Amino acid sequence: MEITLIPNFVFKKLNLRFENKMHLNNLLSSLLIITMFLIFNNHQSTVDSVFHFCLFQKLLHIPCLGCGVTSSFFSISQAKLVTAWEYNPAGIFLYLFLVMQIPLRLTALNIQKYSHSVINLSNLGSKLVIFSLLVVWMQRIL
Repeated sequence: MEITLIPNFVFKKLNLRFENKMHLNNLLSSLLIITMFLIFNNHQSTVDSVFHFCLFQKLLHIPCLGCGVTSSFFSISQAKLVTAWEYNPAGIFLYLFLVMQIPLRLTALNIQKYSHSVINLSNLGSKLVIFSLLVVWMQRIL
């Protein structure tokens, strides 16, 4: 699960190896997501007032895997971990995964010999996040 928000064509003209472009995209995307939640931290009421529509919940009448993750991120940004856990416990793991990407990707970009280790560690983190999302989802269904 690579969380990359920046289209690949943005990095095309950079004279970097493919792996380094991937590391850079992951680094910038993680920074962008975390920064966005920190900036809009004081505007959660405005974000909450935006119409919420979950197609999964509308059709199946059960919450989706990601229901509550955004609110969980806002709570983490306000250092309200208990509230974040209540919204969606997996949100904490996903947030930590994003934070973990910053030093890992910086290391991979600066010390080439760690590139594959960072990819493997990131893949492990991805699997743990997906597992936590599935566990929370199953718990909510049952």
